[in-house]
Amino acid sequence: MIDLFRRRRDVMYEELRKIPGIEVWRSTGAFYMYPRVKKILDKLGMDVEKFADWLLENYGVVVLPGTAFSETHMGREYVRLSFALDEKLIREGIERIRKAVEG
Repeated sequence: MIDLFRRRRDVMYEELRKIPGIEVWRSTGAFYMYPRVKKILDKLGMDVEKFADWLLENYGVVVLPGTAFSETHMGREYVRLSFALDEKLIREGIERIRKAVEG
């Protein structure tokens, strides 16, 4: 299971790195990533809660707004994504995010 989750983490990390405006770091002990999306929020003129809702409603991608975990600047500039799912679904979700923000 460790190897499976490591591979999923690496896939998510590499795919997120390809999207301009996302800052991401490899998770070292959990099954989620917490990338910074401040540049995208600024570009789209949205706060993180609206961004999460927009991705779900328009692109079918579930991300949690960072404010669900912290009301500080870290919460307002970040989203949380889980890699506790099939690698194919990870790639599809990240591709939908890319299309949404590059649109």
